[in-house]
Amino acid sequence: MADITLVYTNIRRTFGSYCSFETASSTICDIKPDPSLEANWTERMIVHRGNQSAAPMSEHSVNTERVSLKNSGMLHEEGGWPKEIDYQEAEATSRYRKRVQKSKGFVEALKSNSDTVEALLKQNLALDVTKRFLEPSQADSSVSALKTLTVIRDPEGSRWAGHVSWSSDGGARVAVAYNVMDFQHGPRPIPSYVWNVDNPTVPANQLHPPSPLTVLEYLQKDTHVLVGGLYSGAVCTFDTRTGPRPKEVSPVEASHHGPVRALKWVKSKSGMECATTSTDGRVLWWDIRKLGQPIDSMVIQPEGMDRLGGTALDYDPAAGLTKFLLGTDNGAIINCNKKGKTDAERAGSLYQNHFSQVLGLARSPFYSKYFASVGDWKLRLWQDDVKESIMCSTYSDAQLTCATWSPTRPGVLMVGRLDGYLDIWDMYYRVDSPTLSSRVSESAVCSLAAHRLGDRLAVGCRDGSVSIIQLSDGLVQPQPNEKQSVQSLLEREGKREKNLDMRHKEMRLKAKKARASRVVADEAIDNEQLRAIEDEFFALIKQRT
Repeated sequence: MADITLVYTNIRRTFGSYCSFETASSTICDIKPDPSLEANWTERMIVHRGNQSAAPMSEHSVNTERVSLKNSGMLHEEGGWPKEIDYQEAEATSRYRKRVQKSKGFVEALKSNSDTVEALLKQNLALDVTKRFLEPSQADSSVSALKTLTVIRDPEGSRWAGHVSWSSDGGARVAVAYNVMDFQHGPRPIPSYVWNVDNPTVPANQLHPPSPLTVLEYLQKDTHVLVGGLYSGAVCTFDTRTGPRPKEVSPVEASHHGPVRALKWVKSKSGMECATTSTDGRVLWWDIRKLGQPIDSMVIQPEGMDRLGGTALDYDPAAGLTKFLLGTDNGAIINCNKKGKTDAERAGSLYQNHFSQVLGLARSPFYSKYFASVGDWKLRLWQDDVKESIMCSTYSDAQLTCATWSPTRPGVLMVGRLDGYLDIWDMYYRVDSPTLSSRVSESAVCSLAAHRLGDRLAVGCRDGSVSIIQLSDGLVQPQPNEKQSVQSLLEREGKREKNLDMRHKEMRLKAKKARASRVVADEAIDNEQLRAIEDEFFALIKQRT
């Protein structure tokens, strides 16, 4: 087969510049090894590095300024008719309806909508598409986080959010008692409010008591009824269905002589009884159906002590239907029993370790014989049959103001501070310090209320704001064997404190016996010396005579 050859001609200037080569001496492109540098050589370990060409970004959320919204509507009884058609005449509407049904647009609209309706009718409605078929994974207790869902602010802007209460119908509403507890403060705005968590811009209900509310609680049987304690010492009831005014107010002569500091519902057949305490040194029991007179009363005066003012109250029927905890203004905690005949008999065990008034008491919802207290700069855990606290925290940077347990996790405890921080204690994870500390407000935290599902927390502050905080799953879902682990921890600390108490008693008894033996020995020595002196004296007399 012949070669295929193509010959072409090109001009010189297209060949490029002329290459001129010269002869030069050779160059060694290498560095010979130096044995003296071998000692400085180190093998480099494998290093993994990552590079990102995109700019780093972080997510940050803030609470924007409040936008006032208003819902409005209109009543539309009968519509869709032209002006010339009187909808009240059956014949006119029937003729117009037949004319529309025969129109081309109606037929096309009906056909297009029928396809969608037919597809929906063919769906299998026997299956529950909202059912959870897989169990949720266990949350890690070491992962703790808080998220502020919304902030509710006092319309007056100058009062404390002194007490917060969740409604029992799923927690859609919170009732807030606004007050100013400073002594000799000027005129105080009266109203308190009930807020819808989903619409925090406008109050759902207003409450207009005769005196500022200091405490406010929902009735568990009826979410429309609330009971409040007033700054004047009276107790009143509200029904949000009948208006902002109280339905009934206790008379002045039968009420407390100081501001009501705490109010708790008491287990009863009617479910309408509650107990209140005040700095006047009394505990009063009320039936909210008739507030003319308290059904029972107690003077806070333990045996051998002066009358004490009540500052905190806690009641849990699991610990005993007649037992309740009482915090006083001198730092003492009294474990009371209503069965006693006299006030001194009712004031049972006395626990005294706080340096200031007790501001918060909370009995554990999982272990009825353990409770927490705050009052100075320490959080203390107590056991009913132990006089000293079984556990206590280190001194905090600011005074502690309130505390509440998680209703879903046995080892989680929330504590509010005077500097606006919220401390989360998770005893399943650690006990030496808070698991999480987050600043909720620039002002002091003065009230806490945990939702019954444990996933939300209402935090009231002295600037009038109420922050609705969502807790992470690690702080809500119980951990494996958490209840047994926390219970063993508390029992171990309780036994340790009992052993220390027994050891102190033994040491005091030994010291007492040692003092008694020294006294007897000293008396024996004194008698021997006295006899020796007497013998010497009589001997001298005989010599002279």
